[in-house]
Amino acid sequence: MDPESNSLYPIAVLIDELKSDEVSRRINSVQQLSNIAVALGQERTRNELIPYLSELMDDEEEVLVALAQNLGKMVDHVGGKQYAHVLFGPLQELCQVEDPSVRVAAVDSFKEILNQVDTVALQPVILDVLKRLSYAEWFSAKIGAANLLPISTNKLKLEAIPQVLEILKNLLEDNHPQVRKAAAESLKSLTHLAQFQENLLDCLNLLSDDKEDSVRLLAVENLTNFMESLPGAKPKLVRILRKLLEDTSWRIRYLLAEKVSEIGSLLNAEERVSILCPSFVKFLQDEESEVRTAACSKVGDYSALLEAEEVASHILPVLSPLANDVDYVKAALASHINQLCPIVGKARTNQYLMSVILSLLKDESPDIRMCLFNDLESINQVIGAENLAQGIMPAVTDLSEDKNWRIRQQVVETLPVLGKQLGKEFFDQHLAPIFKKLLTDQVFSVREKAIESIGKLVECFGSAWLEERLLDEILEAELSESYLRRLTTVIAAQSIAETVSKQALSGKIVPVVLNLVSDPVPNVRLNVAKAIKKIYSLVNEASLTDQIKTALRVLNKDEDIDVRYFAEQAQKTCH
Repeated sequence: MDPESNSLYPIAVLIDELKSDEVSRRINSVQQLSNIAVALGQERTRNELIPYLSELMDDEEEVLVALAQNLGKMVDHVGGKQYAHVLFGPLQELCQVEDPSVRVAAVDSFKEILNQVDTVALQPVILDVLKRLSYAEWFSAKIGAANLLPISTNKLKLEAIPQVLEILKNLLEDNHPQVRKAAAESLKSLTHLAQFQENLLDCLNLLSDDKEDSVRLLAVENLTNFMESLPGAKPKLVRILRKLLEDTSWRIRYLLAEKVSEIGSLLNAEERVSILCPSFVKFLQDEESEVRTAACSKVGDYSALLEAEEVASHILPVLSPLANDVDYVKAALASHINQLCPIVGKARTNQYLMSVILSLLKDESPDIRMCLFNDLESINQVIGAENLAQGIMPAVTDLSEDKNWRIRQQVVETLPVLGKQLGKEFFDQHLAPIFKKLLTDQVFSVREKAIESIGKLVECFGSAWLEERLLDEILEAELSESYLRRLTTVIAAQSIAETVSKQALSGKIVPVVLNLVSDPVPNVRLNVAKAIKKIYSLVNEASLTDQIKTALRVLNKDEDIDVRYFAEQAQKTCH
């Protein structure tokens, strides 16, 4: 065998493996396309390899995805930019494959190629590909055409754009809803073509009149894009908005309710009230609970776009029934109703909102009551801490005593948030007793979250507050008959050691930890060893370090193997 034949032998094997019975071998061969092309040379790659690849379109989807991905990297191997169009043949075939992952990979490779070449020279070829795909028999080919439209409009001359938009319009009138959906998705990327405003509006009108609500959903998304990008088309876009607001599909109403504040921000003050407000009120009263939920989740954001009088006259009167709705509607309302308080002021808050808020605070579901605590700062600014305390404290107390430990855990995680919103004085007076009680909860996960929350409270109120208000009570539990309280003391001491002053560490925390070295409960002694490992590096006084080492020697002789293990780990740190 001559040297040349010998060097081409591995390439021949790779080409043969493109027809192998094993999928893994075919994928491997496709991944090696660039090596095959280098061996064959640019001319043979164009004339032999690429046409050969076009015959492999009946393969498994994994092979076709690999083929589509690698074709985008072949520009240099077919002779550079001037010959890049030869790759469009197999890619066009791949754009027609029914499997979406193959089409996506093929479109991505088209984009990769178009970003490398002089698209003006290839303009006729690009338009030909789009037309062939858009007029093909199979819906998958038309979806491929729709997917290629955005990148094509970015690469073609302006005089070619009307042809592309005509193709888009035809796709939006196709019999297959999947084709129309793909075309609608592409329309979202064409708002930069402001000079073809009328063509784009024709396409949007087609979407808004589509018989399938899954396609009309995309009309809503396109509408918001157009309102932002095509301000000159606003009168016509408002007419389309009015049409969509009257849609009979609950899915359309749901999406409009979700986007109501976004749409409202793109309208003027008069339009927000005359066009959008009546529809939003209807959404809050909609027969479908999903629509009511979406509207409740936007009640604060949308109301912020209106005047206080408009909110009071249109929106506040319809909120009361929602406090007795299904749970997920009530949860959405509870999470956002507090945002209305600063908007409408104290008088209207007391007149309309407090009754709704109190009703939600008395709800049987603890999750709904918890939702109200996300934004108490808004209501506190309006009605004051004293009135707020009278309203919420019974609910907070009930939740902190809930039989479900996960609810109690939620409460203890929420207390630092409430402290930050409502201030140190409010926390000390109303919430601190609840927090201290949860520090000794029977469930470890609740106690653990309470200890974690100490650090968050220090971030809000400072370490001086911790030492003045909380530290002594935490450490006093070392004398408790309940081992759970003693255990909490040790874990908390370890957690806050870096937070307190050196004086508090040396004078209070270290003595308490060392006093528990001989605790009768192994789990307490084990955590003492962990705490010592953390504390030792923070202590500077020689007398204390000697006491710590003495304590470790005691723990190293402990009868419990786990205690001895952690004592050994701590001892390594001390040495």
